[in-house]
Amino acid sequence: MGARGGRVADAVAALEQKHYDVGSLIGRRFRIDDAVSALRAAAEPGAMKILIEFPG
Repeated sequence: MGARGGRVADAVAALEQKHYDVGSLIGRRFRIDDAVSALRAAAEPGAMKILIEFPG
């Protein structure tokens, strides 16, 4: 679903209705000031999703 498997609008609607637990896909979180470490972690074998968080 989404850009490769369907309409983006359908994907957004499914996320809004919480049909999918996307939080469980996030493997690690990094602050923006540690973005280099985040990119290294994303390149590791088996890495799923790496989230870079911005302040605010």
